[in-house]
Amino acid sequence: MQPHRAPGIFNRERLCHVLLALAVVSPTLLIRWTLVERTPGPHLDPRPDALEYAAAAQALALEGRYCLHVGPETVRPRYAPGWPMLLSVAIRCGMETESLWRLTGLFGAAHAYVLAVITVHGVRLLVRARMPDLAPQKVNRRAFLAGACAGWGWAITPVSIEWDRTLMSDEPTAFFGTLSLAACALALVGEPSARRARAAMLAAGVAAGMALATRPIAGCLLVAPIAVLFACGAKRHGAERAARRLAVGLAGLILVAGLTMFTMHRSGYRAWEWSGYRFWIPKLYDRLGDSFSLRNAFEGHPDFALRRRQSDERIGNLAVAGNAFLGLRGLRPDGNQGLGRYWPMTGWLCAAWVLVASRRAKGWTRATFGAVGLAVAIWIGGHIVVYSLYFFPAVRFYIAPLAWCWVATAIACAAGIGSSRRLNIVLGYVAISSVLLALYSLRPMLTLTSLGPDPDHAETRRALSAWLNKSAAQRAVGHTPFDPVEAQALGLLTPEALDRIGTAWGTLPNTEHVWRLKALGRLANDPK
Repeated sequence: MQPHRAPGIFNRERLCHVLLALAVVSPTLLIRWTLVERTPGPHLDPRPDALEYAAAAQALALEGRYCLHVGPETVRPRYAPGWPMLLSVAIRCGMETESLWRLTGLFGAAHAYVLAVITVHGVRLLVRARMPDLAPQKVNRRAFLAGACAGWGWAITPVSIEWDRTLMSDEPTAFFGTLSLAACALALVGEPSARRARAAMLAAGVAAGMALATRPIAGCLLVAPIAVLFACGAKRHGAERAARRLAVGLAGLILVAGLTMFTMHRSGYRAWEWSGYRFWIPKLYDRLGDSFSLRNAFEGHPDFALRRRQSDERIGNLAVAGNAFLGLRGLRPDGNQGLGRYWPMTGWLCAAWVLVASRRAKGWTRATFGAVGLAVAIWIGGHIVVYSLYFFPAVRFYIAPLAWCWVATAIACAAGIGSSRRLNIVLGYVAISSVLLALYSLRPMLTLTSLGPDPDHAETRRALSAWLNKSAAQRAVGHTPFDPVEAQALGLLTPEALDRIGTAWGTLPNTEHVWRLKALGRLANDPK
């Protein structure tokens, strides 16, 4: 007997997803790695954030500890260890520090693909509900074309490109959050096979764990939306079945959390205390009211608030969120941080149309859109509330919610075009204007330039080499001619080099890490 083979549609489905991945990932990486101006990634900018991520990753790769070496002091890094843990794997595989920023772009491409897959499923549901007589082949064609458009939209989104050219953790965190919600929705609300549901929930749990380990606030913001999806899944499939699936996700989360706790414990810190902000900035993190305040939402923090473009007045964090979600030009150029102009507006208009259109569907299609829409709305609202109250405002905190603009735009166009002439015109205008606005914002970045070696790092290497050739007595009374954290980030402070240096550090340069340790009393002030 001939073995049973899966229906041809399955093979076509798998092939379509492979083609979709190629169509979305390739241009996303092309833009981030080659078609933009000289990236700050090899410089390890912005500092100290990117510099510290690389240094902590080097410590994990070379020593198995999560730490920073600031002269004779070994101290904990400021950030949670999730992103450095991933970077350390790349370092162990032989990737150079100056190339680590490319991993951020890789996560940006993966994020674009996840958005494309979400769009495919959304279009299928909504088109079948609105146009039940449309042939399945045409539905699938619309769905995959819309998915590609959503992925391409994220590929040209200015704020994503701006931060994908650095070693910052914002895009990876956004990817983990989006993946976790999407996989939870598939497993809890959808109708996959038991095997696919378990795989999806395991991926959701691991992604949620990585979001928590990379940025604890981002992990906590996933709790409420996942609870909404679980409630809908319990109603659709039964509480016991939904609970079994959720347990698989919890196992994945516990696995990542356990690995993170083990890393912290092995590094000599409390296993559950992942953030080092209380050590580095105690005035802002000793009390919850110092980190989060209503004053920050409406007036901005006196020391950290962004400024208005024209008047240079402080702007409240809630207004910063409004600027980010609408693409307004109210902030100074340094506050916009690659946001672009106006492009998110059409996405939110499309999202409103999708929600209204889904309310006219029947049965579980309507319930699915309702549950997923509510979960995403709670997730986005959580970002606005938390980061409006937070003392430090930044547009990059809203990368994850902004990605859903393209999902909404693509679903609206794919499900709406063909219904009526008036709607065709409106949606066509929306789609074209979204792309043109994003491209217009992207235009200043599109310059072909060489990504050559960084002369600053070459100078650091030469300075360290000359410094090590001095005697311990000479080093102890002289000036340290390089930033120790930068040397660590470049992989120069190996265990052998640290043993050779010992405590023979001279006067340290006045970098941020040095002066903060002096303010904390961990390093002695230089004699006057």
